[in-house]
Amino acid sequence: MTGRLTRGCSSCTSVGLVLCLVALIFVSGCGGGNTLEAPGNAGTAQELAGTNWTDAETSTTYSFLNETDVDVNKPGLAQPQAGTFEVNGGLIDLTLGLKTLSGTWDGQALVIEGKALTKN
Repeated sequence: MTGRLTRGCSSCTSVGLVLCLVALIFVSGCGGGNTLEAPGNAGTAQELAGTNWTDAETSTTYSFLNETDVDVNKPGLAQPQAGTFEVNGGLIDLTLGLKTLSGTWDGQALVIEGKALTKN
């Protein structure tokens, strides 16, 4: 009986350890989610409103129409893709349909999905 109980406890301990490790992975940010570091100077949505930016590598343009709306124009598209954006503490999220792009904005430099954009 004791041997059987010990094996049962050992199995429970193994399962608990695995669950604990999985939880740690998600909490540490390795399970997805936004792990960008906010810039030292946080830019605002008001500063982006009315500006246009280009990803030189892909020729994609980002037109920030006002404090919440953005048009993204990729080469080959008949018309720009309309979306929304939000800036919180220098971190920016653009929502285009079901896709979210993340980046940073410090009031001078705009980086989306790891690519520095050029102001037009």
